[in-house]
Amino acid sequence: MARNNISISRQILWSTAGLVFTALLGSLIFANHLFNKNQEKHVARTFESVAQIIADRSLDFLNAENGELLDQDLKRLDSLPIIDQILIFKLNEYTNEETIFSRYKKQDETPSFTIDFAHIKSLTSTVFTSSIIEYAYPIELKGQLIGYIYMQGNINSYKLANRAVIITLTATTLAILLLSFIIAYFLIKKVKYPFSVISDSVITVAQQKNYKLTCPEQPYMEAQLLSNNINLLYERTDKVIKKHINAANQLKEQNTDLENKVTSRTDALKESNSELLSTLEQLHQYQEQLVENEKMASLGDLVAGVAHEVNTPIGLGVTASTLMIDKLEGLKNEFKSKTLKPSQLDRYIEESEENLQIIVRNLDRAANLISSFKQVAVDQSVEDEREFNMKQLIDDVFLTLTPKIKQHQYQLCLKCEESLFVRSKPSPLTQIFINLIINSFIHGFEHIDDAKISITIRPSDERLTVIYSDNGAGISEEMREKIFEPFSTTKRGEGGSGLGMHLVYNLVTQALKGTIQLDDNGNKGATFIIDFPIEILTKND
Repeated sequence: MARNNISISRQILWSTAGLVFTALLGSLIFANHLFNKNQEKHVARTFESVAQIIADRSLDFLNAENGELLDQDLKRLDSLPIIDQILIFKLNEYTNEETIFSRYKKQDETPSFTIDFAHIKSLTSTVFTSSIIEYAYPIELKGQLIGYIYMQGNINSYKLANRAVIITLTATTLAILLLSFIIAYFLIKKVKYPFSVISDSVITVAQQKNYKLTCPEQPYMEAQLLSNNINLLYERTDKVIKKHINAANQLKEQNTDLENKVTSRTDALKESNSELLSTLEQLHQYQEQLVENEKMASLGDLVAGVAHEVNTPIGLGVTASTLMIDKLEGLKNEFKSKTLKPSQLDRYIEESEENLQIIVRNLDRAANLISSFKQVAVDQSVEDEREFNMKQLIDDVFLTLTPKIKQHQYQLCLKCEESLFVRSKPSPLTQIFINLIINSFIHGFEHIDDAKISITIRPSDERLTVIYSDNGAGISEEMREKIFEPFSTTKRGEGGSGLGMHLVYNLVTQALKGTIQLDDNGNKGATFIIDFPIEILTKND
């Protein structure tokens, strides 16, 4: 928003006028006050002098008790306009009471007044009341008070004189104020002229954009200093503009060269990007294939391990059932030949009970193995959500991995509520636990005798936190930075693909929509913290 600029000439004019007016007004008030005081003093001295003269002249008339002659003598005061009335009082020498001895009235229209002797006695000096002047003077003879003279007058003539003085001073003030306006106007016009010339010069330079022009010489030192500074500004501005023009031309040339280089490099980059995109697509395909192969490889290991474990109880069951068949065939032959002894039948019954127990135990073990493997296999192939017990899922994973990890001595510390039922996809969870457990045995427990795996499950506010840790060899600082990257392994050339933890990361972040982080335990094993949203169901065992 543009500011409302104030004209310096108008400011000077009004400031000068205000200053002169204030000074004249103060002088006028002071002069009027001083004149009034002097007039009052003059009138008071005149009044008091006349009173003393009349008092002296009245002594003879008071002694002669001739008041009429005194009245005639007082009529000579008609020539004094300031005196309106005179009262001369005489004191009774016996009763000391006041009586009017003589009275003077200039005109009959002069208003009478109520005589108050107490008031008259208190007038020891001239008193101005409204338009009336009062004064009382004691008349003494040889130091003895014989009466009073009371004088009353008006100040109309005094007011007229005062008014004339005020009119004169006011006219003088207005004349001086007008003269100061005229002087200030011509002074401003004279002072303003060089600045107008400089302003016109600046406008001309701005319109023509010709900074080689200069401001003309000025008659005043201040204006000439401003003109010199503006000329210096013109000179520096011209240099800066030329410098900017040269820099702009150089920049334009550099931009042209740069555009040519960018165009050529952009074309080369497009070709490189096309090749890189093609390579990345192939890498993604290979990566997906390798991850799928890793899943199938882990599932194949499980199948081989479970098949081996199932063969053992089934073989024992077959052996025990074959033995029972052989024993039963011999018993039948002896029964047919009527040579069967009671002791033989008792021994057969005992052996049959033992073999049947062997068969039942091994068949139960095989059934459990097959059931756990079936559940894990189904969870890995089905992506639908279902309700399941979290602790049972972890137990099934360890039972399924028994063939692969049975040669290791380890301790499992599982902290999970027995009644924790959830709704989620069990397949990603199963695959995550399988990879973490196998990873611990392959990389962490290679030279560890007292292996220990700890799994803690913490449900809270529709989320589940899984803390998996082992006391293995730990993870090096170099490996920590790329633990979840594909093809990162410490078993390169020893069968390690480097896709296990990458698969875990993808399952947590994509399938479960959660997060996984490696906790810093130094070299004291490995700890993974997995957190993901899940629907927690309230069920009782």
